[in-house]
Amino acid sequence: MNKVILFSESTIDIPPELVAKYQIEIIPLIVNFEEETYFDGVTISPDELYKKVDEKKMLPKTAARTPLDYKEHYLKFLNQGCDVVHISLGYNFSSTYQNAFLARNELDDELKERVFLVDGKNLSSGTALLFLKAAKLRDLGKSAKEIAEEIEKIVPKVKTQFVVESLEYLHKGGRCSTSKRFLGAMFRIKPMIVVRGGRMDVGKSVFGSMKKSLNEMLKLFLRDFPKIDPEFVFITSTAADKSYRYLEEKMQELPETKQIKNLFHTEAGCVIASHCGQGTIGILYIMTEDVPENQL
Repeated sequence: MNKVILFSESTIDIPPELVAKYQIEIIPLIVNFEEETYFDGVTISPDELYKKVDEKKMLPKTAARTPLDYKEHYLKFLNQGCDVVHISLGYNFSSTYQNAFLARNELDDELKERVFLVDGKNLSSGTALLFLKAAKLRDLGKSAKEIAEEIEKIVPKVKTQFVVESLEYLHKGGRCSTSKRFLGAMFRIKPMIVVRGGRMDVGKSVFGSMKKSLNEMLKLFLRDFPKIDPEFVFITSTAADKSYRYLEEKMQELPETKQIKNLFHTEAGCVIASHCGQGTIGILYIMTEDVPENQL
């Protein structure tokens, strides 16, 4: 059986030590500030991105890699005798899946059959959760085809939710009107962003302090806990140290969290951060059953 390569984009938002441990191959997406082009996590860091946004008073444009880029990466592994499982950033969030699909179709028939493309229907560490499961299956000796089939079953079970501290980046990116931003600042509105059916939506908005919003997210986590797969849980944030410390402290006080086998904290990369801004934080996990599309 051929060696299996696990492959994704930089939007996976997984800590470098886990990338190395689980041998995950990552292609960086593109961050453009007018005429300046950077590669997410390679030639620009989140801290550098925040600084540039402050200096230029504008958000960057992010871009997927081209079909040719994907084809070249696939061929690098295929020519080494490896099979590829590519779990992509969700179809509805970017053209990454479409470009990867085109790249796969440009391969010779024999090579094409060794590339297994999965729409992760998620973003950030929601995709990372799928990769950790895929790595476990690979290490159990499963083939690329078997891994892809199992991951397809897990995709609808991933629960992704973030609290956005400020509407500034959403406003600059055209996802929030000026009036909503003004009202959000006045009433200290913190939207809770959720992924439902492969799409991003506002689950609810919490009025008041960030702590109040974090407590609301913890309530939802505890509600879900009896049906949570305890193997992997992520807390993912964007320059939200204070919120992370608060969330970590509260979670350590909960008897339920002692059942979590691996609780990871990671910082979101530049592409994700450019859309939600600093101060965003979320809890991401896998359920034991499909997440209802109408559930917060």
